[in-house]
Amino acid sequence: MRILLVKPHPQLLIAKRLQEGFLHLEPLELEIVAGGVPDEDEASICDLGIEEKPLEIFHDRLHKINPRIIGFTGYSSQSAMVKKLARLVKEQNPSIVTVAGGVHATIMPADYAEGSIDIIVRGEGGTTFREIVNRYKQGLPLHFGNVSLSPDDPEFREKSEMPPPEFPPVQDMPRPRRDLVQRSRYFCVWTSAPADNRRQHLFC
Repeated sequence: MRILLVKPHPQLLIAKRLQEGFLHLEPLELEIVAGGVPDEDEASICDLGIEEKPLEIFHDRLHKINPRIIGFTGYSSQSAMVKKLARLVKEQNPSIVTVAGGVHATIMPADYAEGSIDIIVRGEGGTTFREIVNRYKQGLPLHFGNVSLSPDDPEFREKSEMPPPEFPPVQDMPRPRRDLVQRSRYFCVWTSAPADNRRQHLFC
């Protein structure tokens, strides 16, 4: 089964400027989620923040991969774009399961309670996404507790207002799939003042 994991491009001007000249870090959150995908399934990561034409790239990847499940991550400043991308997915293929996770989904899950998003994940995503994939293949319900929420659940409001779930033990969290991204496209320019007061630039 094919799975696509997506990080939207930044919307805030300051975030765009930072990524253009100072840093653009690997999407570690999606690498960890991809690490939870069972070995027999195929996971792909699409980081739109490094693309010059992100929406075109998204349409192209969506068409070529034709995934059964798409997972989105995002900060609160990216929530509108997550919802826009999810709507594009449903317009192309309503049967694709859309999952929204990340910081915004954890603290404000009700904001993702709309028809284009099937599952809202709160808290750590790697182990939860692995459970979602396994349940999908077994034909079991994809929602459980206050971790994997359904906007259609009559108890959605009560569950979404509960405290975020605790993180699982570190040893249970998946190892990140850093092989799924082009690491040469990521960088961090850090300035410091050494003893001789000359400025240094470090590339990560």
